[in-house]
Amino acid sequence: MEKVLSNITKVINLPVWEKWLSLFGLTVLSWQTLCLGSFVYRHFIRPRRNLLKRYGEGSWVVVTGGTDGVGKAFCLEFARLGFNIVNISRNLQKLETTANDIKAVNPNVQVKSVKADFKDSFQPGFYDNIFEQIKDLDISVLINNIGITGDDYFLKFDDKFLVEYYGINCVSQVMMTHKLLPKLLARKNKGAIINLSSLSASRPHGFLMPYAPTKAFNDFFSRAIEQEYGDKLDIVSCIPGFMRTSMIGHGNLPGSIPVESFIKGLIDKLGYETRTPGTWFHEYFYHSLMARTEDYHASMNRKNLPRFLDMTIEARKKNNLTQPDATVTKTSPGEN
Repeated sequence: MEKVLSNITKVINLPVWEKWLSLFGLTVLSWQTLCLGSFVYRHFIRPRRNLLKRYGEGSWVVVTGGTDGVGKAFCLEFARLGFNIVNISRNLQKLETTANDIKAVNPNVQVKSVKADFKDSFQPGFYDNIFEQIKDLDISVLINNIGITGDDYFLKFDDKFLVEYYGINCVSQVMMTHKLLPKLLARKNKGAIINLSSLSASRPHGFLMPYAPTKAFNDFFSRAIEQEYGDKLDIVSCIPGFMRTSMIGHGNLPGSIPVESFIKGLIDKLGYETRTPGTWFHEYFYHSLMARTEDYHASMNRKNLPRFLDMTIEARKKNNLTQPDATVTKTSPGEN
């Protein structure tokens, strides 16, 4: 007790500037402790919500581009939870294969496959045709997953590719949300919209054209919609880093994680968070990226991203996947 009183007396007798410095240090330490505690709780302790109860038993989850990679993982995981699945994609054979895989995971759920190629997003009636096929279903969750990559110098892409590219990565998210939002809002149960963006949306990324700018659009669109309707729906902008999918050639690029890890991390956060990288690992990457100044980030990109581009192309070649250059049809089958 005497030691404690002695230490308190020493602090009281410190010069004013040392008192302020000690207070500042204590404040920083307290803040960092709170941040670490929040990080651990959100990623490892907080219980997952009962999503079937929250969104309604017998309801449907709509997934765009659900025959490969992240989209297929979403289909399988929500089927495991007991949701019926609407899978919208361009390849009929892959739709049938995915439907069989979903049934293998949970034979009690229903699966509806809708064939649609989102590169036709600007065609009249494209989204009306999709909506007509699903309008009578009790849709509780919309997952705007569809997206393709395009990693190269900007002038390597032609006009047709760019128009179709933005149709797939941006217009699809806007129009699917616009078509299904009234149904989601009209339900008695809560609903959800999950929009796939990317960690690349957090900073400008040369040599990731036009991918990174479209992901920035996805992120801002999702956050704006959440401000308008977040009191009625769970709206989440997903900003993951690299995942091991066909979009990046299944390669072990720096920071890449299994798709299943991302899906599990994201679903754990549904109903709690509105913007998330999904996993603790990618959240660490996000904060590391945001800690850079704009100038430093730009200089690092100029130095390292051309090498990353070569790694990505090489990974695709090893897996017999094609790098997009002139047309959407040449892109990797990743998420479409």
